[in-house]
Amino acid sequence: MEVIVMSERDRTFNAYNLPLLRDVELTGAWDVPALAPCDEVPDDLVGFNYVKSLRGGDLRRDGVHFFLDDYQFERVWRRPDLYVRMLARFWCVC
Repeated sequence: MEVIVMSERDRTFNAYNLPLLRDVELTGAWDVPALAPCDEVPDDLVGFNYVKSLRGGDLRRDGVHFFLDDYQFERVWRRPDLYVRMLARFWCVC
């Protein structure tokens, strides 16, 4: 039987990150996910606090931003798995 020893850093990373982020390249002293350069710009940006109330419309070229007071998106930090499908309707999330 193989025993896997996980560091406190790995336990914290696994507790606060979605599985889809676990296989990305990390860079720098803070292990920030490496992103490819992008020249695309969304047609519009919507605050996360309005995402749940949006009905209809084509959101495939719009983005969501989190430039809000922290209390507006505290729920995403607590249960990110509940919001992935909702945010996937948008072209990008900043």
